[in-house]
Amino acid sequence: MVLALLFSNFSGSIPRSLGNLSQLDPLYLSFNYFSGKIPSSLTNLAKLSILTLNDNQLEGFLPDNQNAFPNLALLDLSNNLLSGTTPSWLYTIPRLLYLNLGNNQFNGHISEFQNRLLIKIILKDNSFRGPIPSSISKLVDLTSLDISSNELNGTISLNMFSELQNLKKLDVFDLHSNFIEGDLPKLPPNIRFLSVSNNSLVGTLSGICNMKFIEILDLSHNDFSGIIPQCIGSFSQSLSSLNLKMNKLHGAITSIFAKGCALKNLNLNSNHLEGPLTPSITNCKELQVLDARNNMVNDSFPHWIEALSELQVLVLRSNRFHGPITAATSPRSLLKLRIVDLSCNNFFVPLPTGYIKNFKRMINIIDDGKGVRYMGERNYLYDYSVAIAVKGFEIELVKILTIFTSIDLSCNNFEGQIPRDIGELSSLRGLNLSHNNLVGHIPSSLRNMTRLEWLDLSSNELSGQIPTGLLDLTFLSSFNVSCNQPVGPIPKGKQFNTYENGSYQGNVGLCGVPLSRGCNNNVLGQPPPAPWMNSHEDDGSKLEFGWKVVAIGYGFGFIFGAAMGCGCLRTGKPKWFVTLFEARRRRR
Repeated sequence: MVLALLFSNFSGSIPRSLGNLSQLDPLYLSFNYFSGKIPSSLTNLAKLSILTLNDNQLEGFLPDNQNAFPNLALLDLSNNLLSGTTPSWLYTIPRLLYLNLGNNQFNGHISEFQNRLLIKIILKDNSFRGPIPSSISKLVDLTSLDISSNELNGTISLNMFSELQNLKKLDVFDLHSNFIEGDLPKLPPNIRFLSVSNNSLVGTLSGICNMKFIEILDLSHNDFSGIIPQCIGSFSQSLSSLNLKMNKLHGAITSIFAKGCALKNLNLNSNHLEGPLTPSITNCKELQVLDARNNMVNDSFPHWIEALSELQVLVLRSNRFHGPITAATSPRSLLKLRIVDLSCNNFFVPLPTGYIKNFKRMINIIDDGKGVRYMGERNYLYDYSVAIAVKGFEIELVKILTIFTSIDLSCNNFEGQIPRDIGELSSLRGLNLSHNNLVGHIPSSLRNMTRLEWLDLSSNELSGQIPTGLLDLTFLSSFNVSCNQPVGPIPKGKQFNTYENGSYQGNVGLCGVPLSRGCNNNVLGQPPPAPWMNSHEDDGSKLEFGWKVVAIGYGFGFIFGAAMGCGCLRTGKPKWFVTLFEARRRRR
């Protein structure tokens, strides 16, 4: 007897009477709106081999019946609100092959599995504590283990997974940090997916060299040290994503990526890597993300990246890159690039206008109607991530929207003017050119960047007026032109009414709200008068040069001059004044 009620919009409690259907097998109640507790009567269904209650709103503890579901092979309770500790019968069902308790609120320890037939175990996104059960190492048929996003602790045994020759997916990735310690365990060579991110693992990465078929390798946010093994280049034809960020790796990046390299995501962020980037990365023709920020890479701009036609994200922030960025060699290079962060290096000479003209993915991004999408590996539900500066704050995008765009060239030594062509990037979300040596006016073409959300031009030598066309940038929530040389009135209205003094500080030639200096009738382009020239009617200690003062001064001056003139003529002194006056009288 089969009962399948998937995607049926049922709500309320699961009927207790289902427990009376002794011949029922299987039972599918997934993707509904069932709420309340799971009826204990369901544990009486002795013939049931498949039970799926996932993606509902069920809550409370699981029924505790030692003899529950003796013939169950598949149990899926994921994506509910179930809580409490897991009952013992979960670990003793003799024929269970598939167990999914992911995305609930279970807590307590994961008990030892008595059943040796398990193929897939998913316990992610709960609050399980304690060590990883040692019995997992005896599940020789296990192909997938996901215990991510819990509060597990303890030490991983080096040989815990070495006997699991069928294991293809191992995920102990946890954004909220587990507390698993120890070295990277020995793993079976046919593993396809390995993520041990956000733990406290130590040691070198030599243990990964036997994983010839690895596709996703995420070792980020640990304490791994040593160099990046050369072997990574040897299996790069299968490796699609390599994430080594936030470790203590050092030395030069010497891995040679072979032709046919399948890498799409290479993240080396925040290590102690040095030397130049290896040009063999150009063999990875499908590369979409290259993140090498916060290292000690000493190199000129890697112009060889022009060969990476699929590159969308380039982050080289906070290294020792130096020298000019010359023009692109081809108008077809880097057409898909949409996140660029070259900040905090020593690049100089003009801004890389030749490349900026090629950034077609930052122009007129059109909604294709397919909804929100992120960069990543859909086969493994694995998302790429990148850390960037947004509106003055360092943030990590744990998911990269396919429509997100930004350019950060700040904290370098770029010179010259801001190119007008940059205004063509109409879909750009953020632009940071601060802390350089840029001169000239702010281009009026910036008004065309209608999706711009933050614009930082501070700490340069820009002059002229702030273009009133920037009022058209209605999404611009963060604006900074401090420490420049602009003059004239600050544009009024729209989002400009929301910016505070900090956006304009250090610019003595600006006037208007929000500054305390009013513009009055000042000539445009001229700095405001000195403070001692202003009228301060409320402060009697200040001098005033109003019309009254001028009239009084004129009157006193006329009387004093006339009196002195008469006296001089009568006395004949001083002689030069009398002689001058008489000579003029003779000429008349």
